[in-house]
Amino acid sequence: MKILSDNIKISRKLENYTLKELSSAVSVHVLVSLISAFTCRGVVLGRFMPFGIAFLGGCNSCFLPASMVGAFISYFIPASDVSGFRYIAALFAVLSIKLLLSGYKRIANNSLFCALISFLACSLTGFTSLGTGQADVLGFLTEGLLCGMAAFFISKTFKAFERELLGFSSEELASLLLTLSIVIMGLYSFEVFGVSLGRILGVLIILIASKYGGIIAGSISGITIGFSLLLSGSGGTLGLTFALSGLMCGVFANLGKYAQIMILVSLSLIGSVISGEAAQVAYIMSESVIGSILFVATPKNIGI
Repeated sequence: MKILSDNIKISRKLENYTLKELSSAVSVHVLVSLISAFTCRGVVLGRFMPFGIAFLGGCNSCFLPASMVGAFISYFIPASDVSGFRYIAALFAVLSIKLLLSGYKRIANNSLFCALISFLACSLTGFTSLGTGQADVLGFLTEGLLCGMAAFFISKTFKAFERELLGFSSEELASLLLTLSIVIMGLYSFEVFGVSLGRILGVLIILIASKYGGIIAGSISGITIGFSLLLSGSGGTLGLTFALSGLMCGVFANLGKYAQIMILVSLSLIGSVISGEAAQVAYIMSESVIGSILFVATPKNIGI
């Protein structure tokens, strides 16, 4: 499982690597850059976009350039009406600190340190760039806390992939699923005829996690994705529906894929009706069905 290992690092001794290894390295760096860009698209309370800073703060030194490029481009074309330039300033602050302390790996790779610099960079750039009213101060403080907490778990996720042992501990699994929920949060706004790509991926992640990890993984995935929906402004009812779906899919995982799908689709219908928004029922049901079809279509040879 040592995906983020030395064989995918770009070094000066390129002659030591085969073409396949170099292609793998480029692919992984491009993937990290895309993920970093997607995290920047996650909008909280309609005006805050802290998760690109968190991703840069949490990533390891190997992927700093790729993460920085993806976040810079994404913030340069922000997902909301708020200017992304203060976030770009925060990115450079985080990058500078991580590069200056790169020789002190015990400090630079500490998850709490990653959380601290992300929190400070995000909060301070907010305090110095916009208004000073009480609502602004509390908003920037909340944004900074979200940024710091996200950076902590993203750092844990990178460390989990650096280990050679197979499987994840409970802490690593929670960090991975929370990181995934942050990434797909940036995809909630990508809609086709009202159907959200992010919510489709959320359904797929819940089904896969509960199939692999039972109640624990299902509950964690449901809670994290539900919370990300709440932060994005999709409504508390939908967030609670996803959280309960994760738990129930984990409970019924032993009965097979189709039992999980029936539970999730049923709960999606109940949640969408309870929300009182008739127009959303068709969209939510479509997302649940599409996510379920992708789950069934997943190749068996990867263990799902």
